[in-house]
Parts: sequence; C-alpha cells; structure tokens
Amino acid sequence: MTIGARVFCLIGVCSAVWPLVLAAVSPVVFLGYEYMACHTFECCNSRWIKRNETELRERLRENIYGQPFATRILLNAVGNRWSDPNQEYDKPLVMMLHGPTGVGKNYITRTLANSMFTEGTNSVFIHYLTSAVHFTSDDNIKTHISQLQSWIEGNSTICGEHLFVFDEARRFPSGLFDGLLHFMAHGSPAAKRLGRSIFVFLYEGDEPIVDWAQDLYENGEDRETISLLRAEEVLLPYIVSERGSMHDSVLVKRGLIDYHLPLLPLERKHVRKCIADSIHRNILSKGANPVMLGYEDFDGMVDVIEKQIYFFPEDTPIFSAFGCKKIDGQVLSEFRLPDFKHEL
Repeated sequence: MTIGARVFCLIGVCSAVWPLVLAAVSPVVFLGYEYMACHTFECCNSRWIKRNETELRERLRENIYGQPFATRILLNAVGNRWSDPNQEYDKPLVMMLHGPTGVGKNYITRTLANSMFTEGTNSVFIHYLTSAVHFTSDDNIKTHISQLQSWIEGNSTICGEHLFVFDEARRFPSGLFDGLLHFMAHGSPAAKRLGRSIFVFLYEGDEPIVDWAQDLYENGEDRETISLLRAEEVLLPYIVSERGSMHDSVLVKRGLIDYHLPLLPLERKHVRKCIADSIHRNILSKGANPVMLGYEDFDGMVDVIEKQIYFFPEDTPIFSAFGCKKIDGQVLSEFRLPDFKHEL
C-alpha cells in the first residue's frame, strides 16, 4: 500500500473506496496529493521517522545516571539499526529493561521515541501498553492473545517501523507474550514486515537486580564491567521461574529477546548528579543563585536535598529507594525563587 493509501486508511477511507479513488485521479494528481498529505498527516517516511542517533546518544549520556553498561549496549544496538535506513532485517529489535523504580527505564523509552519519530511520543507509530490498563485479567488468555496479535498485525500493514512499549511487563498475564512469537521469530513473514521496529519490555522490580548491585558494590566492581553473558546469567533464571508474564516464556527460551539490560539502583554519587541537574533546571536557570536563596555555595543546596532521600539497606545505606523519581518534587518544595518568595 502506498503512503497516500495509508493516509486514507488512517483517516477512515479505505478498503472498497480506495480503488475508486485510484481510478478517479491521474497519477500526477495522485502523487501531488500524496506529497501534500504527508506534509500534514504522519506518514511512513523519513520526514516523520527521523532516527536521530546523535539526539539519542546525547540525551541518554546527559540524563541517565549510573547505567554505563545498559546505555552503551542500547546505543550500539539502536545506532547500528539506524545507520542504514535501507537495510532489511529478519526480525525487530527486542529489548527488556530490568530494574527498580527511578533508574531511567521510562526516560529511556521516551528518549527513544523522541529520537526515532518527528512527532516524538505523540507519533502514531508509538504504541504503549501497560499492565495497569491493558489485558489486566488472567482469564480468557486466548482472547487476549488474539487481540494483541490482531492489533500488531494491523499496525504492521500501515508501516514497518514502530516502537512498541510494554510497561510494567512482569504483571501482564502469564503466556500473553508468547503470542508475539511469530512477530519475533527469525525470518517469519510477520517478523520481516516489522524488521525495522523496536519492542521494549520494561520489567520493573528489585529482584534480582538489587542483590546483584550490592554484590558489585561490596566487591569493588565497576558497573561498566558488566557483560551481556553475566546479565543473562543473573536475570534469566529469575524471570522464567517467577510467577509472572515471562514464566516459562517461549520468547526467553528461544532467545528472541535480543538484549536483557539491567538498570541498577542508584548510589549516592549518581543521586547527587541527579539533584544537581534538577536544581540547575528548575531553580538556577530561572535566574536564582545559591546566595540569593541563603546558601554559601551550590554544594550546600545539593546537600539539603540529599538529606531528604531515603537510602537502603538500613545497616549500610548505599542505594536510593526511589532513584531519581522524586527529586524534582523535592527540589521544587525546598527552594523558592526570590521573585515569588513571600514572608510568612
């Protein structure tokens, strides 16, 4: 189906009407319409699918803290896919991001969306499902699988390049994701149609990431030294045995998830970077400075916020319980811009 045909389908004029439209217009008029339509409506072309690797790299390096391994693997995997827009692939790129709250899983997917599509997170080629809303019941799993397959199949006829995100992936019904097999199996027609697409599973939770991170910390091992082999040795036995969405999963057993990327809990040094960035973004960029706000220096402002953050475990408080998730709120509640400050 041509771009113009896809546009007609997107606005509800498709099927039997489309041949009549083709017969009614000359090729020149049709191409002119197609050109104009794709300047107004989002189409499956380079105007709307930008694949900006530089943007992706810069944003992740500037705003993801303490995850050198995961960001390096993701940037290389995605960058190599985007380097040749004409390259065809036997299957889509499939990644699973593992980790507790506040470590960057959702930020990574938003940045991926904004770097991949001109419309960013508003693109029609981005599809976000969360276990809090979609397929919430374990009943009628066959019906859920059929619905999921039909939805993905329908999108693949519009364009072969999408971003599918499954948030809170561990809480989807067990067996649901096995319905994705023919979209990810090497060389299957459905997988080839979506060969330039990306599937991302956000597998939230502390286990077994936190224990592993603590071992790395206590043994003095650098996070950069993690390998894909070690990540799979730690993660795979847990997710296939846990009573969750990936229990005994065929996607895991057949190696169809290309990368299991651990995002480790954040240490104090990472959290301080996050605090510093939040203070610059929310306070200092508005014209304030530490002296105006009653602090001797910038580090004093960072110290105040750090003292409000809960670190664990209790005996040796190493990691932030909520990562960077609550820091913006803490900064905005602690510091008041002078222009709006009122004496109580």
